[in-house]
Amino acid sequence: MFQQECKNLTTKTAQQQQQLEELRKQKEDLEDKRHELETNKFQQGVLEERIRELEHDLEKNGKEMEESTRLSKELQERVDELEHDLRRKTQECCNMELVNSEIEEKLEQVQENFAVSKRQCQSLASQKAQLQSVVEELEVKVEESPRQATKKMLEQYEELEHRLQEVTDGLY
Repeated sequence: MFQQECKNLTTKTAQQQQQLEELRKQKEDLEDKRHELETNKFQQGVLEERIRELEHDLEKNGKEMEESTRLSKELQERVDELEHDLRRKTQECCNMELVNSEIEEKLEQVQENFAVSKRQCQSLASQKAQLQSVVEELEVKVEESPRQATKKMLEQYEELEHRLQEVTDGLY
């Protein structure tokens, strides 16, 4: 019986030791889980702080986006104004080119008229010289024969006067 009690005690001790080992293992597992839980709580705190930072950044980005949208709208309005001014000034420039073209055409006409007038003046000067020459001849002939010279002089004078009238008409 003593042996039986020893055996029972040995079995009981072995069972208790096994239970003790299991309890130690459970205690280690619990400590590991507690440590893991603390780590998770710390990570949760870090993540919560990061979420707050991201929310703040998101709010800040939203305000910056609103400002950017407002500035973009203002910039587009200014671009539209500048495009309108550019179109208006381009039209004014085209109109000025048209006016300049008309002025150049009129200037060419004036230059042509001036050249014609200059030639006519030269022709008149030449005719005046001829007339002067005829007058001088007539003065000589008047001394030779006043009646004959006067008749011839009148004919030449009328002819020159007729030419002069044609040239004068051409000027106007």
